[in-house]
Amino acid sequence: MPNPALRSALQDLASRFADSVLAAVRGASLDELVSDEGSRAPRHRGPGRPPSRTPTNGASRSARKALPRRTAEDVAQALASVVELVKGTPDGLRSEQIRVALKLDGPVTTSV
Repeated sequence: MPNPALRSALQDLASRFADSVLAAVRGASLDELVSDEGSRAPRHRGPGRPPSRTPTNGASRSARKALPRRTAEDVAQALASVVELVKGTPDGLRSEQIRVALKLDGPVTTSV
């Protein structure tokens, strides 16, 4: 178990990091958050890092069904839900816990 001073220093760093991330997200426009510019992974990952050959769930790319495209409103609503959940959890959450708590794996419903 880490000593109390180390634990305190790590908690302080994690808290400041989380605050900085939230400030950056809040300061960004919705267009910046939903833009796919620059979000694509480069084709060549450099030496020693071959591209993955199969998806993590074991299904081939052609066997997976694509989810419907999310609207900007859907993304904004999901982002607000994540921020609210994280703010209400002082010990923090892992991305897997956020996904389960907000049921983000299911199909997306859009308002038409």
